This record gives sequence, structure tokens and C-alpha cells, in this order.
Amino acid sequence: MEIGQIIKERYEIIQLLGEGGMSYVYKANDKQLKRTVAIKTLKPNYVQQEKFVERFKREAQTAANLNHPNIVQIFDWGIGDEPFFVMEYIEGTVIWESHIPHGSETDRFEIYASMNETIANLHSVDPYKIGLENFGKPGNYVARQVSRWTKQYRNSETEEISLNSLSTACAVLSKTPGGFLLRTYDEFSVFKR
Repeated sequence: MEIGQIIKERYEIIQLLGEGGMSYVYKANDKQLKRTVAIKTLKPNYVQQEKFVERFKREAQTAANLNHPNIVQIFDWGIGDEPFFVMEYIEGTVIWESHIPHGSETDRFEIYASMNETIANLHSVDPYKIGLENFGKPGNYVARQVSRWTKQYRNSETEEISLNSLSTACAVLSKTPGGFLLRTYDEFSVFKR
């Protein structure tokens, strides 16, 4: 997509907001409803690969089937030059650091409380009802993640860590507010405050 391009004779691309591994996100103007929207599109090198197009479509369908005030709404889906979906545009700041350095204690509390409530709500969603019945491996999520992180650590290990230093690292890690929550937020890519 290019700045100024019009999709489906309706959405005018205004600016590139960001990019991930497989997609771009643009700010756009919905000319019919006269509102600002966000458009997520698959990168060109994935467009010809059916499994990526299907995965992208499933992401749109899943997000569209979630109903919570802290999860952006999906408005439209389509395939033009590349697959895309149109979603609610939220004006705001992306928070990269888990300790939220520029917020007051009250701001941090409100953000984390809102994130916790959203994640709790997501855990109550029936995967079968939103089309995720065969997405990922069922069960043992925490064990799989710990195994994955252990393998990643061992592959990047430069020196052995003693039990004493490991205890200290775990204690410091457990004091880091919201590390898991922000990771989850990043994976869903649909959280809003």
C-alpha cells in the first residue's frame, strides 16, 4: 500500500504507523463514515503464500469475534493487491517499557488493572466459538513456554549461571511489574486503554 492509495473505493491511506515481521499498519481515512481507521496489511513477500494469507485472515476473524471495550474492533476485511483488515484507530502512546517510566503511580495502576481485566476476559473466551479450535497446541502452555525459553537461553548462554545468581535473577525478574502482561499485549496486538 502507498500513501494516498484508496482501497475498496473507501479507505484512503494517510501514513504508515508501523510494521511487524509479517505486516504493516497504516492510518487511513474511511471516506464513507468520515472517521480515522487503522489498516493492517500483509507484507508483499507473504501474499503469495497461502498459509500466511490464511493465518492473517484467521487473525482478523478471531479479533472480530472478541467483544471487550479494551480490544479494538475489526470493521472490514478484504483482498486487494494484498490481504488487509480495517480496525478501530486508537490515538495514544505505545508503551514499550514494562515499568511505564513516564506515568504516575496512578497511571501505572490503571494501565495494569485494565490489562489484567482484559487478559482475564480473554481467558474466559471459548476458542471454539471464535474459530481457534485447531490453532496452536492444546494444553500445557506454561510448560511449553518454559521449555522454549530454556532452549533459547541455552542456545545463547555465554557462561554458566550458579544457583545463587539464578535465585537473584529470578527475584529481580519477579519484581518487574507486568513483564508477562506486556508480552501478552504485544502478542495479541489488540489491547487498548
